[in-house]
Amino acid sequence: MNGKRAAIVLSVTLAFVSAAVWLSAADPSAQTQRDNLMKTFQAGNFKDAYEGLRKLALDPKDDPAKVGDDLTTAITCLQRLGRSDEIDDFREAVIEAHKTNWRLLETVAESYASNSMEHYGFIVAGKFYRGNKHGGGRYVGTMERDRSRALQLMQQALPLTAKENAKATLASFHLQFAQML
Repeated sequence: MNGKRAAIVLSVTLAFVSAAVWLSAADPSAQTQRDNLMKTFQAGNFKDAYEGLRKLALDPKDDPAKVGDDLTTAITCLQRLGRSDEIDDFREAVIEAHKTNWRLLETVAESYASNSMEHYGFIVAGKFYRGNKHGGGRYVGTMERDRSRALQLMQQALPLTAKENAKATLASFHLQFAQML
């Protein structure tokens, strides 16, 4: 009888330990998750990398210093997947989640102004699609629109930099803003 009781207690204890290990493995820290997603990205699995980075970037609790890198890598994933028409909606959703993070606003502005970005698209049934669109539509260039949006974001970020103490980072922001102008 005591042997059965000891076996039951041991079984229950092992079940709890197994559950704790499983839960800790299922919910890795954001940095561990980010590191794994970067390995996935470097291995060329852009779909899985994008899905994970999207979740990180859209999380308002994401590290304010790293959310910009999450966004940039996720945009690269979309470009490599040929899904450029999803980039604008993704960027704007990330801005909404982190609208008080001036570093993120600067990163998004840089992505709008980037030479690696497709500054054209097609209007189909009144909706704009960035990049190539099969099936026609009206071609439109977006260079000036993208530049204008980048300047809006930099202007939005400017008052948020007032609390910044890192002078070199602040100087870099102002130089970037001047270059965009």
